[in-house]
Amino acid sequence: MVWDALRNRCDVCRGLLLTALLGLSAVTVAAQTAERRDPDDGRRGGGRHQHNERGRGRHGPALGRLFGMGPGPALFELHVSDRSPLREGEAEELMEFAREHIPRAYYLLNALREESPERFRQRLTEHAPRLRQMRRVYEYSPEIGELVRQHAETRLMMRKRAMRIARVRAPSLQERAWERLRGTVARSVELEIDILEARAEMLVAQRTALIEEASDHLLSSDAIPAGAPPRLRELLAAYHAAETEPARNAARSRLMEGIERRIDKEVQVLQTRADDLRADAPAEVDLRMERLRTEAEERGRRGGPPDDRPRRGRMERR
Repeated sequence: MVWDALRNRCDVCRGLLLTALLGLSAVTVAAQTAERRDPDDGRRGGGRHQHNERGRGRHGPALGRLFGMGPGPALFELHVSDRSPLREGEAEELMEFAREHIPRAYYLLNALREESPERFRQRLTEHAPRLRQMRRVYEYSPEIGELVRQHAETRLMMRKRAMRIARVRAPSLQERAWERLRGTVARSVELEIDILEARAEMLVAQRTALIEEASDHLLSSDAIPAGAPPRLRELLAAYHAAETEPARNAARSRLMEGIERRIDKEVQVLQTRADDLRADAPAEVDLRMERLRTEAEERGRRGGPPDDRPRRGRMERR
């Protein structure tokens, strides 16, 4: 009975660690552009939208956001397909991806596989959506994938160190430990800025290809996509109604100009968010430090043995 309880506790700890390692929540908040207002649409971009499969392709993460068609396959959001059951052979594919790109997650999952294949399957099924998402990020941009991985690991380190600091009884040692943690928190903010800028740079680099691919995709069917905003519906209707080749070419050119404006706006929003975050970095670090400290101290009051001093080499490691 004692062994079962310890095993269950270890399994819960593994789950929490995996969730932290695969978590993109902070990056999602920083990098999404949902609060923008799209003049081609006239609607607010925020809120939850039904997933739209349009926009998949070589440049998939960007296309779904053109013309305010909901987030579509946005880079840091889960797709509907991400939540599907594991297909045959996919477990090994995801484990190989984790082994190559997220070794700490691979280690935790592999240890569970050796201990209990049944619980490994359950845990992998639970985390498969985020693994698929991370794999998609790496496919889109290995550079951004590495930044996201570093960001997730930095956030995990922040929380673990905060919990240890909260158990230090000597006030002077505790305050020094909190101050040292600021460097790690500042690093998490820097990584979010790097992610925003890297994505903006990729959109600029892919601009011409994105315009061509998006226009080809939108014009590949006579049907106007469900949920398309008014401006896009108008442009597509004009193309399909054109009776001559020059008229169709003119309508296609107007569509491509609209796509170009949408990409430029996306780049502008990403860069503005990066600039704002950089300008507000000291205040943002203060806010995150306060939140970390409050959460760690609250959890510490609910239980956990005190510690007389920080553990050098663990708490101070960045």
